[in-house]
Amino acid sequence: MSRPSSADGAPPPSPGSLDPLVALQARVHALEAQLQRIDAEGGVEARWARHRAMLTMMEEWVAAHPEWAFFAPEGRRAWTVSALRVPEGTTGRAIAGALLKRGWTIGAGLDEMADAMIRIGHMGDLTPAHFAALLAASALSESALKERPGGSMSPFCEPPTVTSTPHSSWR
Repeated sequence: MSRPSSADGAPPPSPGSLDPLVALQARVHALEAQLQRIDAEGGVEARWARHRAMLTMMEEWVAAHPEWAFFAPEGRRAWTVSALRVPEGTTGRAIAGALLKRGWTIGAGLDEMADAMIRIGHMGDLTPAHFAALLAASALSESALKERPGGSMSPFCEPPTVTSTPHSSWR
């Protein structure tokens, strides 16, 4: 028995191929779930306020750690992600890699900036409590990034799957 053509006359997908609507349907369900979360937390304005609060936390942390600096000047920083110049003697890739070993996902710079910066997301479902845990105890300082002898370093909060960027699993 043959399968019917679509309404526009195109042949149906071959057996075993992914129907494009399946991928689209999954995205629509994910969007619906995320919109419900946004609504439950007070709407998009509340989410934006949370993102802005985490930027303020980042600004306060950088002010207290003069070895770090923002790329963007005050008043021009995104509410969703911060790009920081890394301290002398280390690289963005090294810092991102060391934090990944401890369960945190941040980004190094892109392309030629991979060694000069790190990118830390403060958006999506990330909460100020998660963000504070990343920043706590100088989590990004050089001393916190060095391996401790005699054991492994655990993340600064549990579970170790907490990430600072919602898209970190897309690699």
